[in-house]
Formats: sequence, structure tokens, C-alpha cells
Amino acid sequence: MLGWEATKRCIFDCVHCGVTKHQLKNELTTAQIKSLINQAADFGISIFAITGGEPLIRKDLVEIIAYASKKGLKVTLATNGLLLDKSLVDRLIKAGVVTFMLSLDGPKEIHNKIRRNSKSFDHVFNAIKLIRGKSAVVISTTLMALNQYSLPDLHNLLVNEKIDLWRLNPLLPIGNALDNKVSLTRPLNEILGEIHALRKRKQVKIMLCESLPYTPGYTVRDLPVYCPVGFTVMTIGVDGTIRGCPEQGDSEDWVEGNGLTEPLQIIWQKKFSRYRNYEWKSDPSCAKCNATKLCMGGCWILRNYKKQCIKIK
Repeated sequence: MLGWEATKRCIFDCVHCGVTKHQLKNELTTAQIKSLINQAADFGISIFAITGGEPLIRKDLVEIIAYASKKGLKVTLATNGLLLDKSLVDRLIKAGVVTFMLSLDGPKEIHNKIRRNSKSFDHVFNAIKLIRGKSAVVISTTLMALNQYSLPDLHNLLVNEKIDLWRLNPLLPIGNALDNKVSLTRPLNEILGEIHALRKRKQVKIMLCESLPYTPGYTVRDLPVYCPVGFTVMTIGVDGTIRGCPEQGDSEDWVEGNGLTEPLQIIWQKKFSRYRNYEWKSDPSCAKCNATKLCMGGCWILRNYKKQCIKIK
């Protein structure tokens, strides 16, 4: 899968967002991203996952999606939903979007507080209604202090909307999340138990994402999920630099190459050694742990903050 951070611009300033306003950079031109799409298609990449910021701010996005789709890539789009109306939804689907990932972080009052916008919740549900039946809808929820007790209420809302997949993402300590101190305070085993109980109802498909891989005793996903960076995933940054995942940000520590000056296939084949060489095994705490086959070292971003091990004792 090839991710693309289309822009860092956004209408919102969410309390947990990994992008801060001082990170705005020059964006790839339409021609530049099309060139990278050509390269991706030529060496067999099948999925093109568009993220931001808010990608829909880009006026050329529909054109780019149509181009990627024509090249044989399946396009997914992550959006906050604010800019979606019937006309734009129809144009995006016609261009080739097969899955919309909409951010929804709680019932109305909680979601709007997190988004710092009083209309955000209503726009998300309007977007769901516009998309449903035409394309797949995935809801993405970031787990944090502000919504840590509202999962059952949000679950009920999503069941009523017949959502295809509910993706739960533990908060990463990056961007605004560092300044606003919104990390989970509820015991993790309580949250995992609640997710496990909601999954057992089988009313909506729930998946806990790869940044929380080790969940002993709780069935919170159908198959083991590990960090895919360097094995099946890489990301084009907003300025053309290549890194593992969108959440890694623009730090030189994460950059593997530059798609504007190096062939994408060469970067993929010759870089990403820290992941493929399992460098996490050099961590003394991992070396003596009997659960590494269940986590494969955990999330690299969390590892940067020495929070990668969420093993429940």
C-alpha cells in the first residue's frame, strides 16, 4: 500500500491531531504526484491511501484520484467529512474512491469538543448518509481521555448507521496531543475488555489498529496485526519525501528518501532497513520478553517515546 499525505492544511485544529500548524510545507504539484502514481503502478502497488490534513482542501484531488484509479490503483480517502456534499461525493466515487474513512471520536458533544467545531458531528453523519450504499464507509476513532468512557454510546450510533468497519486507534503522542495532554487515563485492560464485549455482539465489525498489537486475553481483532511499514506500506510525505506511515511526520529520523529525486521502486527496495532487519530486537527489554511474537516490537512512533510496550502485567 502506498500512502499519500496530500496536505497538512485543515479546517479544524483537533486537540489530538498529529499535525501542528508550524509543520505546513510546500505540497506536491498535480504533475509531481501523477509521476509518483505512475511509478507506483509500474511496480505493482495496488492500494493508494490518501490522508492529510484534510485532503479535500486540494482542488485537484478528484483529478488525482481519477488518474490513480485509471492506473489500476484502488483509492481510499481519509476525511473529516466537513467539505462533503452530494455533488462532491458522487464525483469522488465516479473518480474511483472505493473506501471513505471518516473520523468520528464520540457522541455529538464529545466529538465536537475534540474537533473544536460545533458542526463537525452533524457533517460526519451527513457524509455517512451520502456515501452509504455507494462506497464502503470506515469510521476511525482515536482513543483518548475525552472519549475513553463513551465507546458503548458511539458503538450504538454506528450500529444504527450500518457502518462497514469501525477502526479504533490508540492516541499517539505527537503534534497537538503532546500539548493538550489528552492521553488515556482509564486502565487499558478496562478499555480492551469493553472492546472485546462490543465485538462479541457482532453488530458492527471492529478492528483495533496496529499501533496497539499486544492485547493478551482479549479478542479485539480477527488476525494478528503488526506494524506493516517497510513490508507492505510506505508513505509519500506532503513534500515528496518518503517515510513509513503518515503519523511519523517530517522528522529526518523517519525519512527514507525523496520521491522527487529518487525512483520510488529503488527507495522501496534499498531502504527501510530498520524495519526489515528487526532493529527493535536490540532493545534489551524486548530481548528478554516472551511476547515479542505477538507484537513484533510494537509501534515505531511509540517506541520513539519509549511507550511501545503496552504489555499488561
